[in-house]
Amino acid sequence: MFETWKLKAFDSLELVRSDGIQMDAPKHFHEGYAIGVATKGLQTMQVERSNYLIPPASLMFLNPREIHAHKQIPHSPWSHRMVYISPEYISWLQKEGMIVRKGELTFDVPITDNSETYHKFLNLHQLLTSGNPDPQTALIFNETLSSIFNTFSTVKGKGERPSLVDQVEFIQNYLDEHYQDKLKLDELSDRFRLNKFQLIRVFKRHKGVTPNEYLNIVRIEAAKKYLAEGHSLVASAYMAGFYDQSHFSNYFLKYTCFTPGQFQRSCV
Repeated sequence: MFETWKLKAFDSLELVRSDGIQMDAPKHFHEGYAIGVATKGLQTMQVERSNYLIPPASLMFLNPREIHAHKQIPHSPWSHRMVYISPEYISWLQKEGMIVRKGELTFDVPITDNSETYHKFLNLHQLLTSGNPDPQTALIFNETLSSIFNTFSTVKGKGERPSLVDQVEFIQNYLDEHYQDKLKLDELSDRFRLNKFQLIRVFKRHKGVTPNEYLNIVRIEAAKKYLAEGHSLVASAYMAGFYDQSHFSNYFLKYTCFTPGQFQRSCV
């Protein structure tokens, strides 16, 4: 079983719950921070170029747009709970003084364990998915999130990067800003003065996916936003840069495990 919610009353917070699933997830990312727990079974997760085993009672932390993939371990049905929080909400908690560290925060370790945090998170997730969140739930939500960031996050470093990595960042930013356009590899190659084979190789080495795969993930994340805002499936696909409805539906199902219609119906 795989379920999702999007709570507009909580800054369009997205939640996921699975029980006993046996499926892989291709390389993808989320626009905000992804925080969750594994409750049953075993699964492996690839983050960038490292692989991690996720046993029961694990905590999972992913940074915004951190590319990752899940692979199921045979005969080990997996269950987990996740929330996806916007960086803007975390900035608000910093301004309110609930998160004490200032600046852009990052999780350096994607998989860890802490029994107290695990049970607090499970309780929070159950409250949020109960269908009746109230002011007390909001308080628990803010306190639990702040505790997680105060305990497990660090301030992102500001050191200089090699020029080649800068070039990859420029390409990524360009794709982020032009996902609605009909982009071609030759155009990217000319713009960034790299031959297209070098562009693909360098981008994949640093991001784990090709520019085209990255662009599809960006478009799916944009489509989720448009669907949550109430736009039609056709309009959401078009605004996200998909000009073929069947391709949109296939990619959406591949990356989210839901059809566009199922996802939109989950937005409350």
